[in-house]
Amino acid sequence: MLTMWGTLVITHASGTTGVDPWALRPAIWANLGGVVLAWVLTALIAFAVGVLARSAILPLILIVPLVIGVGDLLAGLWSGAAWLPVAAGAALYSDPAAGTHLDPLAGGLVQAGWTLLLLGAAAVSFVRRDL
Repeated sequence: MLTMWGTLVITHASGTTGVDPWALRPAIWANLGGVVLAWVLTALIAFAVGVLARSAILPLILIVPLVIGVGDLLAGLWSGAAWLPVAAGAALYSDPAAGTHLDPLAGGLVQAGWTLLLLGAAAVSFVRRDL
């Protein structure tokens, strides 16, 4: 969180955007919180997929393309893709007026649901296989 705040401070202090970097507005804090929550949930999803697959390769193959933009591309092409975990998480920090993502609350709940579902499956799988 501190790194993101520092990035905003440096970015806006070096530009002429008119944003006071030392007194961030509530909307900016909400955006930062959305980014942090989305990335934490994405990391937990990757962890759960790794536990289910017993390998770090599958989470890399699945999550990295979604994070670098395939999820947003799919959300723009197919309305059902907005319910995928990374695209739903992007709703936490994206502009809802763009229309490609869910509302921030709905996106957060969808990504949290995916996270809980996958973590639950990973826990059951781990207990049955590895204990």
